[in-house]
Amino acid sequence: MSIIRDRRRIWVGGIWRSLVPIVAIGGLYIGSQYYDPDGYVALARPHCSGLSEEGYSLRWQEVPVEGGGTEMQCVQFRPRMQVVGVTPPPPPPPQTLVTPPPEQPIVTGSCELTVYAEPNFAGMSAQATENQPNLEEAGWKNEIGSIQIKSGTWEFYAEDDFTGDAMRLPPGSHGNLAEWAKRIGSMMCIQPSGAPSAANDRGAFDWARYLAAGRPAAVVLDATKDKLNDEDPQASPLGTIKGGETYAIRYAANGWTASGYNKGTRQAGTWTYNAGRLDNREFNIWGHVFRFDDQGRVFDDKLGHVGRLVASQ
Repeated sequence: MSIIRDRRRIWVGGIWRSLVPIVAIGGLYIGSQYYDPDGYVALARPHCSGLSEEGYSLRWQEVPVEGGGTEMQCVQFRPRMQVVGVTPPPPPPPQTLVTPPPEQPIVTGSCELTVYAEPNFAGMSAQATENQPNLEEAGWKNEIGSIQIKSGTWEFYAEDDFTGDAMRLPPGSHGNLAEWAKRIGSMMCIQPSGAPSAANDRGAFDWARYLAAGRPAAVVLDATKDKLNDEDPQASPLGTIKGGETYAIRYAANGWTASGYNKGTRQAGTWTYNAGRLDNREFNIWGHVFRFDDQGRVFDDKLGHVGRLVASQ
């Protein structure tokens, strides 16, 4: 199990996002025992709970990101030791008070993807439904050029055994991996599709409320021939937005920030626009306003149903 006690960087939506230092996270109580934050753990959500064999507490939770926002991450907490005869200093305010968790069954869900040797889903391919700690054994280390994710949110690591920098991708088509092409050493499904997430653990999903809180989401666009997947930005009904791609969006006071592949520049980029009203169930990707419904389906006023929203965990 890989533990990161320094800053952790994750490539999300075409940009680097750095989690705050582990010491910036508040501790917690479990019963009468206080736990200090110990490190970020490369562990999937279904296994990130309860106590480890060493007696450390594992929690899947939101972690602040430098520059604003949050990302979901497995965090390890160590019990604070007390020395006999020495009065310990009071702990800092805990982030929460929790009771000892009961034993929970492993959360199930589906994880499936196909990797391709070349960009835009060309060349040799291979499917996977399980974590791959060492892609060199299968001949795929530093050989992946594009990825089609059928289910699950996956992390891809620069080194073996889920170490090094990481890229996080939701379900969808990822034909252009930018700087991550040919540099993946291991991969893990961190959030199976169909398993509870931080958003839907509370019941029915409220997309407008989720987005209004500044939470990240992915827009997975259909690769509909002659409709969205048009390489000419001037002729395409969606301009520089490309069908079959996945775009990361986030709402803030200054508008909608979207990251992904731009047909005009032919590379990934990030831009912010202020059109798109959440009270009308609208969001914006680079000046183009889309609508969404309760099921997270995405619509264009002229083209109709064009994709879906996925909560980024």
